[in-house]
Amino acid sequence: MTLSTLKKLLLASAVAGLTLAPFGAQAGPFDGWYDEDTADNAKAAGLVFHQTLYTEYQKLSADRDAAWGDGVDAELFNHKALLASTQTAIQYDSVDDRDLKEGERPQFVAGIDRLRAVYDRGGRDLAPVETAVAQVSFDCWIEATEGERPNDAKACKEKFEKALAAAEAKANRELGQVKIAAPEPTPVTPPPAPLPPQEYYRVPFEFDKTTITPEGEAVLAQAIKDVKDLTQLKIALRAHADRSGPNDYNLKLSKRRAEAVLNRMAAAGISQDRLRIVEAVGENRSLIPTPDGVREQGNRVVEIDLRQ
Repeated sequence: MTLSTLKKLLLASAVAGLTLAPFGAQAGPFDGWYDEDTADNAKAAGLVFHQTLYTEYQKLSADRDAAWGDGVDAELFNHKALLASTQTAIQYDSVDDRDLKEGERPQFVAGIDRLRAVYDRGGRDLAPVETAVAQVSFDCWIEATEGERPNDAKACKEKFEKALAAAEAKANRELGQVKIAAPEPTPVTPPPAPLPPQEYYRVPFEFDKTTITPEGEAVLAQAIKDVKDLTQLKIALRAHADRSGPNDYNLKLSKRRAEAVLNRMAAAGISQDRLRIVEAVGENRSLIPTPDGVREQGNRVVEIDLRQ
């Protein structure tokens, strides 16, 4: 379902007097219809990359609400800001999720290829501010193009290209300065004990698939690295699906996502004896409340929980 179709459905539901979501009163032209400002009370935390994502998505959400009266996209970007505040991996908008004209698609596909290349070269760490601004500006650009606001789309595209070029230059420069050090002699002192791991991870999946997103791959790799050698830690897994399909189907889909993470852990040598609980809850315990039928990246996840 495209976002344009989703907007029409939400508007029709609101006119019919239906409750769209359990949110309180909101500011903006769609007062009380959409969740546009719950990220206002969150705090930027974690890496500079996530802090910048939080700030930029929050500003973009406010702009879509106040300047354009676009409650659906204001809610979408508000949810991305909320996820950034919890240091969760966030995917840029998919070309397939936007109602674009055929001739408009290639430029966004090319933009995603450049953005992915920066991620692959370590842009989140080497150029965190520039990489985060590029991602949010891409979402701004593709949303404005779908909304047929050419001046807005042009400004967002220029911001995307400027931030991406800066991220590419910084990442290339930093990688070029890396030198291969001579082998160190065998240390006399033993290596330090491992630091305690992060206690909670969210691994996002592609829409209607058991394929982990590129950012989810990084989160899962980090989780496996953190817990592999700390055998005393027990692990809980909870697998989710968003509410865009039938309940029974989403329950089965979440089970397959749980199995995908379990298989990766087993391949890394993590014994199933360490699993405290494995749950597949489908759409029944959404992490981000949405109306039925709504796609939400934040609900297409497997939680890895080490909290006892």
